Amino acid sequence: MGFTVDVAESRVLAIKAGKNNRTPVFVALDELLKRKGKDRIKDLKENVGRSLTAAQAKPVEAVATVDDLAAALDGIVDERGSPRHVAASPGTPILQPTDERRRTGSHYTPRSLTQPIVAHALEPAFERLGPDATPEQILDLKVCDPAMGSGAFLVEACRAIATRLVKAWERWPETRPVIPPDEDEELHARRLVAQRCLYGVDKNPRAVDLAKLSLWLATLAKDHEFTFLDHALKCGDSLVGLTPAQIAAANWDSSKPGLPLLRPLVAEHVAEADRARAEIRLAPDDTMRAIQEQRHTRVETRLSPVRLLGDAVIAAFFSADKAKEREKTRADAESWFSGHQPRWDLLEHASRKLRQGDFGVIPFHWRVEFPEVFKRSNGGFDAIVGNPPFLGGAKIWPNFGGAYVDWLKSLHANTGGKGVNLVAHFLRRSIGLLRGGGAFGLIATNTVAQGDTRNAGLKQICADNCTIFRVVRKLRWPGDAAVVVSVVHVVKSKIGPPPLIDDQPVEAINSMLLPTPIEMEPKPLRANQGVCFRGSDTYGTGFVFTKAGDADSAGSIADMEALIAKDARNAERIMPFLGGRELSNDPRHLHNRYAINFADLSLSDARRWPDLLELVERNVKPKRDKLGGYSVAERRRDYWWQYGTYTPALFNAVAPLKLGGVDKFEPVSGGGEMDHAEEAVGQLIVAGGDGTVDLQVAEHALDAVTLFVEDPVMLDPHTAI
Repeated sequence: MGFTVDVAESRVLAIKAGKNNRTPVFVALDELLKRKGKDRIKDLKENVGRSLTAAQAKPVEAVATVDDLAAALDGIVDERGSPRHVAASPGTPILQPTDERRRTGSHYTPRSLTQPIVAHALEPAFERLGPDATPEQILDLKVCDPAMGSGAFLVEACRAIATRLVKAWERWPETRPVIPPDEDEELHARRLVAQRCLYGVDKNPRAVDLAKLSLWLATLAKDHEFTFLDHALKCGDSLVGLTPAQIAAANWDSSKPGLPLLRPLVAEHVAEADRARAEIRLAPDDTMRAIQEQRHTRVETRLSPVRLLGDAVIAAFFSADKAKEREKTRADAESWFSGHQPRWDLLEHASRKLRQGDFGVIPFHWRVEFPEVFKRSNGGFDAIVGNPPFLGGAKIWPNFGGAYVDWLKSLHANTGGKGVNLVAHFLRRSIGLLRGGGAFGLIATNTVAQGDTRNAGLKQICADNCTIFRVVRKLRWPGDAAVVVSVVHVVKSKIGPPPLIDDQPVEAINSMLLPTPIEMEPKPLRANQGVCFRGSDTYGTGFVFTKAGDADSAGSIADMEALIAKDARNAERIMPFLGGRELSNDPRHLHNRYAINFADLSLSDARRWPDLLELVERNVKPKRDKLGGYSVAERRRDYWWQYGTYTPALFNAVAPLKLGGVDKFEPVSGGGEMDHAEEAVGQLIVAGGDGTVDLQVAEHALDAVTLFVEDPVMLDPHTAI
């Protein structure tokens, strides 16, 4: 996850790069040497993720041989990838990081998080079964992770259910099985639980393999083969799939009736697969893997035509942007299957095409793949656990495509807000997959109770007679990831366990994660009209100069000063840059970054500063070109040289105001310690014995700086600003 195995095409050397320079990233020395001077530094920054200081850059720019280049990089070599600082030869397999985790919003989950989340998610199921539950009742529990990654949550669920199974054997000793010599009770219980109780899905096939490996290690017995898991851990997109009824209707519209030919065929194939899956799940612990694989092959054979038709129907949805074109393609797929002679070749082609390209999708039809979970009385999973990906609404379109956004809107009602985080759809999907009285315990973005994400997720869940019974509102992620999350537990019932917020008992928990049963809607404060505004959002770090010239930034402060020295007019469009990072980390709230600001200028006017426009075009435009899907994103794409959000109303409101006799702030002109604008802001923040600041005056002080909201600060409501 987050890495790929490549074969070096030239001599390579691993250097410390990536976030906080903690990841070994291989540099192709021969390819880097072909570049000239500063282009080498640019390549290291853009393609490797390593920014060099001026002292580090100078020898890299000057060298003429590969050996000299390796020597110039020697101070930043990562010996985990290049032991003894020796470059690897062409043809060497290398493990190279990718941007997959960042792009999909994924993070590895340590056990300090998985253990309590799983324990509380299983609480309603264990409570329902009671202390006298039989072993068979325990083994009938079904737990799923819909974005399982490397399987950390499933391993924890395996431990928890196995412990409960051992207690059931103690309560009903006549049901205790014969424990093989190479196992103890706990290990034998884990092996049974892994085969019968656990389910997982992930869109990354490598993650599926890692999850299997994790469970194999947790259930390893010296004289037994690995536990068979192919029937339970599968590859696919948890949010994209159809029900058997939808497949029988050859339509994603669930209101459409099933076709007479398809209804019995789908039902028959799913029932046959269910019977074959039961043989796998109920097989004795010593069943040979080869036998299990044969059974699994029979399952796949029976499900293949059903899965293929479902994939072709979804392919029709993803084939076009407009409903009319989608319907035409869907009708074609229906005819391929319902004709006198089914066109399997065309159905397979549609399925393959759906999986290909930058926005390829692997559908997952839950009730087809795991029929035993949903056929039982009160069908569904007993518990769903996991750490689903976080991805802001504006990032879903460029990462997954416009059709994916449309699919999510069709999948879950009332999710049309442009700010809906992807995690809201996982919350909704999880509720749909739970049985009545089942519960989920999921990690979510800390904005899960705010804005569009709340409206699409928790608000709808609470309206559907579900109960939030436990929440940690702000949890700093253990380890290196600079992430603050929320942990939410919800039971699919009007009544749940005693509610707790941050481990404190409360009366109830609403969708805003507040300690009250009353659902409230935030209202705009009329008194703040014309006083409070959202600050400017660059929507691209390529506008920003930082001290070291971080990856994807416009460059370093030294680069900025060189541009101003080259053409003094560049200072007119470079301004001090103040954001959440400065507000939270500097008691004086002083800036240490600067930003190019073309305000609301036209492109022709912006060309009056060609050096700055070139930087923005190189560092911002490529990412903006990928935007689309709604009007705001399309405007950001078309007006790539402007900030994503400029807020001219803010600047118009503060224009006539004065502060301490200063009625105009000049843009920064170089490397001074503190310009007038910053001095005014600093005075404002520390002034006032009562700890308050007049917002109109504060906004005037910020007129000459750029307020950045890439890293917003979460303020305590009791803190005076």
